[in-house]
Amino acid sequence: MRLQVRVDSTDAMIRITKTLEKKRARANEAMKESAYTIFDAAIVLCAKRSGAMRKSGSVD
Repeated sequence: MRLQVRVDSTDAMIRITKTLEKKRARANEAMKESAYTIFDAAIVLCAKRSGAMRKSGSVD
């Protein structure tokens, strides 16, 4: 019984491309979440500075 060691280069490239696309999608999702967090923090800071929020209120 013989094992075929040679891998079709097209197949390999497709697999690598799909893996990279998944990693890129995960990275983009993480960046979006951190951007929203920064944006939310900026809104809270602006509201505090303008006096729209009272010191007694808690914001999370």
